[in-house]
Amino acid sequence: MRPHLKFAAFSNPCNMSASFNVVYGNITKRVEARKSDTVHQLTNICMQKYKIDSNMRGELHYNGKRLDSSLPIRLANLANNSRLTLSVQSVGDSKDKNVNVKLMVVFPDNKTHTFISTVPANIMLVKLVESMEKSNNVDLMEVPGYYMKLSVVNTQLSSLDERFTTVRLNSIIGLDVSSLVIRLSYSRVDNHETVLKQKEIVKKQLEEQQKWNERRELERVERERQSAQERELSETRQEPVDEANSNENETISKQAPSNRFVDQPPQPSISSVSSRVDHTTHVEPNPVAQPTSQNNSQKPESAEYFIPSDKRYIYENSDDDYDMTVTQAQKYHKLIQDSAARKAPKQARKPQSYSVRIKFPDRSLLQLAFAADSKFGQILKELDHYILPAYKENYHLKVAYPPFKKLEFSFSANNTRLDEHGEFGSNENIVLLWEVTDGDASGPFIDTKLVNAKETTELPEIQLESNRGQLPDDTQKPQGKKSTWLQKTFKK
Repeated sequence: MRPHLKFAAFSNPCNMSASFNVVYGNITKRVEARKSDTVHQLTNICMQKYKIDSNMRGELHYNGKRLDSSLPIRLANLANNSRLTLSVQSVGDSKDKNVNVKLMVVFPDNKTHTFISTVPANIMLVKLVESMEKSNNVDLMEVPGYYMKLSVVNTQLSSLDERFTTVRLNSIIGLDVSSLVIRLSYSRVDNHETVLKQKEIVKKQLEEQQKWNERRELERVERERQSAQERELSETRQEPVDEANSNENETISKQAPSNRFVDQPPQPSISSVSSRVDHTTHVEPNPVAQPTSQNNSQKPESAEYFIPSDKRYIYENSDDDYDMTVTQAQKYHKLIQDSAARKAPKQARKPQSYSVRIKFPDRSLLQLAFAADSKFGQILKELDHYILPAYKENYHLKVAYPPFKKLEFSFSANNTRLDEHGEFGSNENIVLLWEVTDGDASGPFIDTKLVNAKETTELPEIQLESNRGQLPDDTQKPQGKKSTWLQKTFKK
């Protein structure tokens, strides 16, 4: 059976983040970092989270073993929400440690040169390049019409970046590395205005990211404060209610013999009391705007075009995500019981409609919707409507899962219904790869005048992930039961 396609796979792995539960002393805090960051960069984030002096040296341990500080997180074999232990010690004389650096330079004419030198571990990257330039008598810093791009492990910096003159080597690799390979390449700068625009964009993105982080931190503190107030209010309300119930119980038991022969006014029934209580206390939950799912069968009025976004959106798991309720435990227990039972195979159901996503080499996405009785040729016809004229009749389509089979363009294939096509079948969500047959594949490929371009952060699955903290609970809290002594009193 063909695996079900999940559109969430479109997210860039380099921009994905991972969460870790870091223990320092007897305090546990949740820390997030990009998977492309090194373990040493994660250690620095942890030390900032715990407000540890930067003169101290930190180490992370997983299952009792120390993690290599120069290793990228994605290669450290760490699962999401792993439990790490942070330990710190004095730096001592390790600041004077030297590192053997091999600098591989690719000049604009594609000629490659290699330079080897021993430098201090705490040297700035710009000073490292300058020392290589002086010792080898070559021009590395200033190449007319080009700017530098340095690659250290998984960290990339350009000479246009404001951090280029402040980043030190040991802030990326730590102090445990004795040898390292750094790659230096050059990219063309069209004009001075482009450089200023790029700097302005980078500065604005950093400011937006900082504001977003501060806003999330304030929201988290506000949630903790409100939850603490609610707990205090519930505790203070519970004590008078318990005392009132006990006093009323004693009063009823004492007055019951003397009031036996006194005419009592008719008491309201339990059902009427409960109905009045329900009527006055029942509050409808506020509706939360939920993002529309990709599986929506309604066909959109026009095609949807998504362009890649450079913004980083990290969802910070709230503390509620780690607390299992009784209802969730019962559901989980039922799933385990049902998995052991043998079920009859379900007959494949033909979809009512198809949602087709086409992925282009420039990471942009074109989403189209078709009815169940549509034919494969209609996809090609609709696609040709939005593609630029230079790429028409000069492309092919592939299935987006291994072995990435190339789809056939022929008269018989174009007249095949989608629900009868061998590569689609019962999958309502179809993902195809668009490739250029011959020529430049840098893009753009879509005529943006015909579609409304959106960023990939507006994809339904990304919106659902970003706003899942606002979704309502699966089940509402059951109404409280009346105490038995109150029911007996009303029956009398």
